[in-house]
Amino acid sequence: MKYLLFLLLPFAANAQQDTTVVNGDTIFHNRGAIIINPSIVNAKGDTAYSLTWSAFDLGQAGGSCNTYVVLHDKKNNKVADFNQPIPADVVSVWGVDSQPVTDYILYMNKRFIKYTNKK
Repeated sequence: MKYLLFLLLPFAANAQQDTTVVNGDTIFHNRGAIIINPSIVNAKGDTAYSLTWSAFDLGQAGGSCNTYVVLHDKKNNKVADFNQPIPADVVSVWGVDSQPVTDYILYMNKRFIKYTNKK
């Protein structure tokens, strides 16, 4: 049964994809990803269009945690990643809405700006 689970995960991940038009380009991203203004993220010149994050070390002393942030290109391929520590005062207001953590990640990494459609 364990092997079946690993085989189904890639299909489940693809079912959760969505598209958004950013500056005239259609990008593919995970549903719930943060769409950002295109930004070059590595020495190869790859451009990120979205980011996702997951939290870990939630039981740390002091109430802080870490996040694993993944940057994705327009085809939703991973182009870069990094860890972003989240302080206890942000974790304490996290609750059921992930926006405080997202806002903190964007605040600490100022070159990643949340995309807003210019109508």
